[in-house]
Parts: sequence; C-alpha cells; structure tokens
Amino acid sequence: MLGVAALLIIATSASAEIIDRIVAVVAGQIITKSDVDAAAAFGLAPDLQALIDRTLMLNEVRRVAPPEPAAAALEARTAQIRAGFSSPAAFARALDIGGLDETAVRSYAADDLRLSAYLDERFSSASLPTPTVETVMPCAFNCAESASQFVGP
Repeated sequence: MLGVAALLIIATSASAEIIDRIVAVVAGQIITKSDVDAAAAFGLAPDLQALIDRTLMLNEVRRVAPPEPAAAALEARTAQIRAGFSSPAAFARALDIGGLDETAVRSYAADDLRLSAYLDERFSSASLPTPTVETVMPCAFNCAESASQFVGP
C-alpha cells in the first residue's frame, strides 16, 4: 500500500506544471515573473529593480490617498501606452500574454499619473522655497566667519 502511495505522489509531482514564478516580495506584495514581463511590455518598468522601485513609490502614493487623475489625462496616458506597440494586434497580443485587459491598462495609466503628480508635488523646484537675500546673506556671513578660522594670518 505504501508503494502505491509513493508511486502516486511521484506521478503527481511529475505532471506538475509551473504557471508563474515569484521573483520578489515588496512590502508584502508578490511580484511574479509575468508581472515583470508585463511591466516591461507596457513600458511601465524595464526590469525587476525598476518594478520594485515603482511598487514602493506607489505604496507611498497610495498612503497619502491622491485624487483620481483627470479623465482626459487618463485617456492620453492610456493612448500613450497603446502607442508603444507596433499595431493594435501587437497590443492585443501583449494583453493576452500578460493576462491583462483594458481595465488593467487604465489602472496602470492611472497609477502612472498619480505617481507623476506625487513626485511633482513633492520634489519639483516649484515646491521649494525661493532663496532671497534675507535667507542667503546670513548663511554667507556665517560661512565666511567659519572659514576665516582656517585661513592663516
């Protein structure tokens, strides 16, 4: 009886098929090989490291609950993703291979827009204070006084 059970286990494992591979886990979110391939195909991230970075940044963006992107901007970004393919048939083939649909592409486009808005808001030069004489001059004098101690007579 044990021999039959062992034979069944061996036969079952021999017919097992790998559907996808986990290549990373980022903040509890699984990233599979097909995720990496789809991200590259749709121009979202060229490789695993870029997809990890994108996932981390999107987690931060979602934490601050940004507003939904404007409909026109979403349509434009979705069209831009589609335009990255040589033909509508190539786009459809990429959807099939990635197991995606138009809704997923729109979701990726919305994520791109949210991420872009977040980065612009947080890191653009417009969000930084403009230096003025009042803010720069005290620093310049302090730096000059500090430097004078290292200069000989």
